[in-house]
Amino acid sequence: MKTKSLLLGSAAAMMAVTTANAADIIIPEPEVVEYVRVCDAAGEGYFYIPGSETCLRISGYAQYEMNFDGNDENFVPTVGNDVIANPTPSIDILDNGDAYDKAWEARLLFEAWRQTELGELTTVLRLTAGGDIDWQSNVNRLDRFLGQTDANVTDIDIIGARDLMVDRAYFELAGLRIGLDVSLWDTIGFGGPADAYNVGGPVTGVVRYTADFGPATFALSLEEDTSSADYLPAAVASVGFAPGDFSANLAVAVQHVDVVPAGADRTLWGVKGNASYDFGPGAIGAGFQYSGNGWGDLTMYNTSYEWVLGADVTFDATEALELGLGFQYGINEATSPITLGTDDDWIIGALASYDITETLNTNLRLRYDEDDDWSARLRFRSSF
Repeated sequence: MKTKSLLLGSAAAMMAVTTANAADIIIPEPEVVEYVRVCDAAGEGYFYIPGSETCLRISGYAQYEMNFDGNDENFVPTVGNDVIANPTPSIDILDNGDAYDKAWEARLLFEAWRQTELGELTTVLRLTAGGDIDWQSNVNRLDRFLGQTDANVTDIDIIGARDLMVDRAYFELAGLRIGLDVSLWDTIGFGGPADAYNVGGPVTGVVRYTADFGPATFALSLEEDTSSADYLPAAVASVGFAPGDFSANLAVAVQHVDVVPAGADRTLWGVKGNASYDFGPGAIGAGFQYSGNGWGDLTMYNTSYEWVLGADVTFDATEALELGLGFQYGINEATSPITLGTDDDWIIGALASYDITETLNTNLRLRYDEDDDWSARLRFRSSF
């Protein structure tokens, strides 16, 4: 009996010691790891890159569209909002001579922001891919935009031909932007869904400075001249004024081009402007473009018309539905790259844009011109 009591007492003592030692052990709390820090200073959607003070925002979209045209000879497909220069005709030709085209497009946009001793440093990189979904045509939309085709590929070799291009690659510091970007000239548009004659060139190399004076801005851009092989850049200057609900912009472009005969040269220029007024549930705008010397086909700043006039109006029918109407009138169409004619053209356009969800949109655009040519485009876009 004494032996049993002794064993039980020893066991109790050992449990007491063990319990006391366990109570003395301090288990450290796990450190809170902040995997993503929101960067409010850069704007909505930015986050800090782990281990740095640089903020990054990633966005983009996936898009699918169907284009219909009542006259295939004048069919002009687009890449995003950019009209393809010199498109290959005969996309899909129906028995009645009408044309249709299906296309996809995908885009990724990377925007980096960092505060430096010299001000805000922004770096932008944009990747775009797109193509036709067409058994008859192997030439993809981006190749057309770049003016490239592959004559060695037969018409039915490729379904959904595709390509990938970098169409934005620049940095900006203290108002100075350097790199690959859209021309300053193309930031001024008018005519809304009828904006067909006011067509600019593709993206190009720029060295641009923008000064912000509150409601007024001034910008000067030296741009790679795609119309000439010489070293002289084209120059584009713009001024903008936006006091409250009213805004107005005016731009002037000057460039030096080499022309036929060999060795000849000419300095060309153009003027473009627009104005708009936001009246709450909608907006109304108007604009013009004058192509100096009428050499529209030789430059990336002038159209094929001496004058282009346009107007547009948009209206928010509901929170999700926006309606738009536009008109453009081209005066004195060029009969050759160096000769102005007397032919005038007009085009009207209508647009209905509906937000199915916050990030999913569909829109229908209709166009009709003086040649009794009609076109329709149905587009779906999911953004993130």
